Amino acid sequence: MFTYLAFSQKDIDIQLALEYYQNREFKKASELYEKIYKKNNNKIYFKYYLRTLSELKEFKKSEKLIKKQIKKDKNNESYYYVELGGLYKKQNLREKAEKNFNIAIKKVPLLENKIYSLSIAFLGKREYKFAEKTYLYARKKFGNSNKFSYELASIYLKQRKYQNAVEEYLDIINYQPSHLRRIQNSLQSIINDKESGNFIEILQTSILKKIRKQPNYTVYNEFLIWVYIQKHNFEMAFIQTKAIDKRKNENGKRLIDLANLTLKNKEYDISFKIYEEIVKKGKSNIYYEDAKIKMMEVLFQKTTLNGDFISEEEKINLENHFLTTISELGRNNKTVILLKNLSYLKAFFLKKTKEAINLLEVAIKIPNISKKDLSNCKIQLADIYLLIDDIWEATLIYAQVESDNKNNPIGHLAKFKKAKLAYYTGDFQWAEAQLDVLKASTSKLIANDAFELSLLISDNIAEDTSEFVMEIFARADFLILKNQDSMAILSMDTILNEFKNHSLNDEILFKKAKIFHKRKDFKKAISSLEKIISDYNSDILSDNATFLLAQIYENNMNDIEKAKKLYKKIIEDYQDSIYSKRARKKLKNLNKNPN
Repeated sequence: MFTYLAFSQKDIDIQLALEYYQNREFKKASELYEKIYKKNNNKIYFKYYLRTLSELKEFKKSEKLIKKQIKKDKNNESYYYVELGGLYKKQNLREKAEKNFNIAIKKVPLLENKIYSLSIAFLGKREYKFAEKTYLYARKKFGNSNKFSYELASIYLKQRKYQNAVEEYLDIINYQPSHLRRIQNSLQSIINDKESGNFIEILQTSILKKIRKQPNYTVYNEFLIWVYIQKHNFEMAFIQTKAIDKRKNENGKRLIDLANLTLKNKEYDISFKIYEEIVKKGKSNIYYEDAKIKMMEVLFQKTTLNGDFISEEEKINLENHFLTTISELGRNNKTVILLKNLSYLKAFFLKKTKEAINLLEVAIKIPNISKKDLSNCKIQLADIYLLIDDIWEATLIYAQVESDNKNNPIGHLAKFKKAKLAYYTGDFQWAEAQLDVLKASTSKLIANDAFELSLLISDNIAEDTSEFVMEIFARADFLILKNQDSMAILSMDTILNEFKNHSLNDEILFKKAKIFHKRKDFKKAISSLEKIISDYNSDILSDNATFLLAQIYENNMNDIEKAKKLYKKIIEDYQDSIYSKRARKKLKNLNKNPN
């Protein structure tokens, strides 16, 4: 009975002391922790008791407590010397602090767990120099220059001693090459840190020196490739990868991985070059067919991304390139993507809708086609039916794909397309109901598109309860989809002329700018875009307008200085814009190649 009560009282005291401490009632906490500490000579209670004394600035009492503990607990005396040094540091007695820090290091037992604990104690007091000295002292005593490399590298990074950190990491790789991936993971955060200064340059230079000394030790080359990729210097990454591929006779495995990464990053020129390198290895190469297909994917993405800048001749050349590649590789489940992309090119760029539909119908019937490819082909088929104004057929196909792919991104995409079709035809309430569901889509892109279209509808219906203006705008949007641009401009001009302050006007100006741009009427395009930037600077389309305007000045007006100013404006004024990264890259390229 008495044991239970004694235990309960102790438990109550500990809980109460902690509450006082957390509430910064240090006087009350100190009295309780002193009582608890005297009854239980425990390191944890000692820490809390010392902290309360420190907060109360009872330095003499703290000093006496620590010195007493040093005599009591010889197994942990190094730790207590760190505490004593920390106490002197708080009183600005730096010399006495450092003296005790050095004593702590000299007294630490040569056991790894004790070395780690001492270094952690120093780090807790932000004494990086002494944490470093601890490991260097232990390394010397153990007689092993490779010991504690990870720990030292981490401390060097905290001190911004980047050269020392890099040397430790490179030494690890030298005797344990299998640790390369772990080191890369360790460095990811500092490389992405804007405050890391010239760390990545030091790393690159140091690796190059190692490669010159040990040219046959390819792990350094692999590390260098990783560094180039972090810097988005894919050209140099390609050169190094090609060299390793040749030296290790890898038949393109490493190259195809790099090419896929560059394609994902939309680095089309270097991506094409790498796939081309794989194709050069010949048809017997295991990656030949994949590289051929991906080469066409690169060309297709470049065209669809910059469609308004591609001439008719280039589009026809791309069509022929597709036909040649399909002829070589055949029509099978691997080349479905080629048929789908060629169909898109024919329908949306070359106005060959019948041929586009025929291609997709062939693709859909290919044996062993994956469910994903089948659904994507059907969605594109519905898009083309919508393009030629066959709304009923388009609706049926979208609904079929949605039904076959419930609760997955393809099904959500079909549902979004169906909602957008309702928007085109003026059924705004039904469209909004579908879009509200899609806002929770697992696909971030679909969720964002659903949110934007829903916002467009709700904002503008709220302003115009009759929905009249919104119907005109949606009809114009549909005419643009069908390439009936003149009719679309007439509809949009009706809104601009008759509803001068309508909230849709910036949307209209941007759509008109894109039409004028496609028609190569650059003066009118510039006029519309400049009006958005000047009159609707705080609206959602201002960054889109600025980027398109910069592209026109760069590609069509040959005014590089004006383009550079606009790209710079995006970087500075629209840091969160999706165009910020592309603007930065454009500006970098223009500064390198001003002509």
